[in-house]
Amino acid sequence: MFIFLLLVSTTAQGLILSGTPQSYAQYSKWYIAINSTLELEFRTRGEDGLLVYMDDGGYYDFLEIKLSGGGLRVRFNQGGGPELFSLGEGLADFNWHKVVEAKITIKK
Repeated sequence: MFIFLLLVSTTAQGLILSGTPQSYAQYSKWYIAINSTLELEFRTRGEDGLLVYMDDGGYYDFLEIKLSGGGLRVRFNQGGGPELFSLGEGLADFNWHKVVEAKITIKK
């Protein structure tokens, strides 16, 4: 699996969550094709929080995108063991940030 993330700032409007543990949005299962793209926008004052989590039902594969200390952290596993990388910092500034070109390619 190949993931490429680019973080840019933009202005937008979106779903507003309260920030409590009971505050979340859940969507239908995403069936990843051979080449899939995920884009998201967020803004927050909180330095830590889960933005996206997907898995294969709890077996091996997962994708996690979260804020950690005000920076974006991406963790994933496509069967070869967990991978982790960080991107950006100072993102808890209540400005809109957009993650674009999160390209996922499944190796067969």
